[in-house]
Amino acid sequence: MASWGLRAIAALLACAFSAPAWAVSEADLLPVDQAFALTAVAPAPGRIQLRWAIADGYYLYRHRISVQADPSFASQPLQLPHGDSHHDEFFGDVETYRRQLVATLPGALAAASVSLKVKYQGCADAGVCYPPQRQTLEVSVPAKGGPGPFAMASEGRPAWLK
Repeated sequence: MASWGLRAIAALLACAFSAPAWAVSEADLLPVDQAFALTAVAPAPGRIQLRWAIADGYYLYRHRISVQADPSFASQPLQLPHGDSHHDEFFGDVETYRRQLVATLPGALAAASVSLKVKYQGCADAGVCYPPQRQTLEVSVPAKGGPGPFAMASEGRPAWLK
C-alpha cells in the first residue's frame, strides 16, 4: 500500500508540473503562415515592401526581423516603423507589431527579379512563441520608370488604367 501511495503522489506531482504545457495545445494555435502572412511587392525599382498580415492575438518582434537580398539588388538596411514598446520577460525591452507590419527595403536594381531571405519570429498571446521563421521570396521588380504592380494614379485608379 505504501508503494502505491508514493506512486500516486509522484503521478500527481508530475501532472501538476506538466499542467502548464497542457494549457495551450497545438490545435489552439494558427499555422505560422496564417498567424503571420508574409507578402512582398516592388512598387518601384529601388524599393521592395514586405507586408505581414498578423492575426488577432498574435504579434511579431521587431528585433527578430531581418531581410537579405540577393546580389542583384544592392539593398540598404531594412526600414521598420516603430512598434509598440513593452518589457518582455525573455527579451527585455522590445517593440512588437500587431495586426499589420509594412517594412521597406530600399536598394539599387540590377535584375528583373530579386530573391529575398526573410527571417522573423512571433508569438501568440496564449503564451507560445513560434520558432524563428525563414522564408525565401521571389519579387518581380518593375522596369525603371515603369509603374509597380500596385502603383496608383493620382485619381486613385491603378496606373495601368489611366
